[in-house]
Amino acid sequence: MRNFFILLMFFCFSSQASESKLMQTAYLTSMSISEFSQTQKSVETICTERTDIPRVFSNLYPSIETHLNNSIEIMEHFQAVGREMIGEKISKVFAEHNATIANKVEITIQPFVILSQSRVVSACKNWETAIMDSNSTIMKRFYEQAKFITNNKSAIFEAIDNRSNW
Repeated sequence: MRNFFILLMFFCFSSQASESKLMQTAYLTSMSISEFSQTQKSVETICTERTDIPRVFSNLYPSIETHLNNSIEIMEHFQAVGREMIGEKISKVFAEHNATIANKVEITIQPFVILSQSRVVSACKNWETAIMDSNSTIMKRFYEQAKFITNNKSAIFEAIDNRSNW
């Protein structure tokens, strides 16, 4: 009987820990996806303005829109529930997270902004090739993250809504 209680306690705490871990991983993943999409939109803008490269990310968008929307939904829900559970003081933390994403995007696109025209054309062609190739490193990473969010969406929402995970 003693072993049963120990086993029961282990399963109760391990499921709570895994839910908390799922919630945290999902939030970090949604931030990464947000950074990815903002970066691609910014690079696309630069490339279409400075070269004759077409809007490849915008053309890709309809096929990945569900993933992006799921990611945004997770991030917004996490932040809303966090404010509800912890209070408005966490809003500063979330604002810092959003600022970090914006800063990372700015750092990533900076080389595109300052490159000479010939180097921008080359960089944009490389970018276009990577975005159009679902087997490129950047797209593989995006699809892995997006599938994690999409495949676990309801479990993630349950974990976020569970007060004990905060």
